[in-house]
This record gives sequence, C-alpha cells and structure tokens, in this order.
Amino acid sequence: ELDLSNNDLSDSAWLDTRALFPAVRKLVLEHNNFTKIERGLLAPFPRIEELYFGHNSISYIGFDSLRMPHIKIIRLNDNQIQTLGMHAFRFIAQLHDVDLSGNKIERFMMSDFSTASSLRFLNVSRNRIRSIECDSITPMLALEVLDLSANNLTQVPGVELRSMEGLRTLLLANNPITVIGEGQAGLDSLQ
Repeated sequence: ELDLSNNDLSDSAWLDTRALFPAVRKLVLEHNNFTKIERGLLAPFPRIEELYFGHNSISYIGFDSLRMPHIKIIRLNDNQIQTLGMHAFRFIAQLHDVDLSGNKIERFMMSDFSTASSLRFLNVSRNRIRSIECDSITPMLALEVLDLSANNLTQVPGVELRSMEGLRTLLLANNPITVIGEGQAGLDSLQ
C-alpha cells in the first residue's frame, strides 16, 4: 500500500515522474490537487487493485485512463466530475466497486458501466442526477447495490433498471421523488 493523501500532488507533476512501484496494490491519493485522470497516470502501478482518488478537484477522466489489468476498487468521491465518458470504465472486467458520490453528475448513463461486467457496488449518491438512461444493450447483471440517494430524481426508476437482474439494494433516499410509476414492477430482485 502507498498512501500519499493530504499532500500537494497534481496530475502534471505526477505524469512527469519516472518512479515505478511494481508491487503496490493499493494507492491512496486523496486530498491532493489532481484535476484530471489521464492515460499514463497509473502506469507506475502495474499491479494496482485499489485506487482512492477522493477529495481532489477531478473533473475529467480520460479515455481508458483507469483501465488496469487488476483494478477492482475505484473511489472518485467528492470531486468535480460532471460527466463520464463511455470509455472511462471500458474493459475493466474485474472491477467490482465504484464510488462516484459527491460529484456533479446530472445524467446516469448505464452505458458508462456496461463493460464492467463484474461491477457489484455502484455509489452515485450526492450528485445532481435527474435522469437514468438505459442506453446500452449490455445489462449490468452483476450489480447488487445501486446508491442513488441525495440526487434530483423525481420518479422511482423502474424500466431503466429492469435489466439489472442481480440488483438487491436500491437506495433512493433524499430525492424529490413525486411519482412511482408502473415500471417498478420489474424490480423483483430487490430484497
């Protein structure tokens, strides 16, 4: 484990480093000055499994920048992220836990996570999400917990989540929900 939290590190300084940490599996870079995640940022950590980038000022996640062969947990909570590119989590089959809480995301696009086939826990609470869009033909079958609490949803999502057959827990507290529609009948897997 390498914990460099509460420092003054930035993406530009980090990308210029030539250091290599071949055995580090957990990297903590919380409370620093990162503004973006670019390809090459994780290159010094070929065996990384857990990445903690919370409490920075990250607003941009580059194409394939998080794709590492062993990564399982990604924490990007409390940053400035507004949108996710559909390739931010592309081809990270072993990824099972993502925390994007406390950002500025307005639209939840299921396609952003469609190729993360092992994703079990997804926290997008404390964002500005107004809508959930099922824009992918690849369902998130492994997803067990989806936290959408403290967003701007006005209706309980139903049809949009129907393809999530493994969903056991759906957290919707602290939203301005006024409508519970017919589509919720498809959420039979909730426990």
